[in-house]
Amino acid sequence: MAGPTAIAYLPDDIATAAKTVLDYTKDVDKFVIKGAILETSVLDAEAARGLREMPSRATVLAQLLGVLQGPASQLVRTIEGPAGELYRTIQAPLRELALTIQAYSEKDAQANA
Repeated sequence: MAGPTAIAYLPDDIATAAKTVLDYTKDVDKFVIKGAILETSVLDAEAARGLREMPSRATVLAQLLGVLQGPASQLVRTIEGPAGELYRTIQAPLRELALTIQAYSEKDAQANA
């Protein structure tokens, strides 16, 4: 570590913090990333710049939730399907009966007018 050296400790969301630090290096020419330590791994400069491509913790959690929610949603649709079909099967004749009664009612109203 010859010359001026800065060390950044990023304990929480590594991806977001790394993006912030690496975006700063684009604006300042004298600021050069020499490497990084990620848990027990020592990363060279190129691998440290690759941390920018990592998704943030919030993104990973959202993706995980989507993966977990998919089968549950499919199960609900599978269970709901037959019930909806039964409802539509029962509802169709009732709707037809209601339309027939309405038509006769309108016809009767026209005849009395």
